[in-house]
Amino acid sequence: MGLFNINKLTNNLADYIDTKVELVKLDTQEQIIKAVIVLFELLIVVVIVTIVMVFLNLTLAYYLNSVLGGSYIGFMIVAGAHLLLLTLLWLKKRAVRRGFEHAMYQMITQTENKDSNEKERKQQPKRLPE
Repeated sequence: MGLFNINKLTNNLADYIDTKVELVKLDTQEQIIKAVIVLFELLIVVVIVTIVMVFLNLTLAYYLNSVLGGSYIGFMIVAGAHLLLLTLLWLKKRAVRRGFEHAMYQMITQTENKDSNEKERKQQPKRLPE
């Protein structure tokens, strides 16, 4: 029986490694859940904005029909405007993609910063009023 028990030391090291691996798994799961929540919120906003835009475009097309006295010219003008917008987006797709990437990065880092600040506040002991 020596000063150090090698078996006990290796068991403790294995337990420590297992605990660290579990901690990394839990942190990864937490980050994935947060990303899914952010994407779900974004999806809800996109769906609502899409519905609103469809109705606004229909309203504009019917208004243009009534002003111009046609039954389809308003729809053609609105469709042409959308085609022009789509063409501009296609020509500037790299800049648009970078903008979206930057916006998503900002959303994720804000979420991470908010969560880390909350964790720090929870870990700090409460101070008694003086």
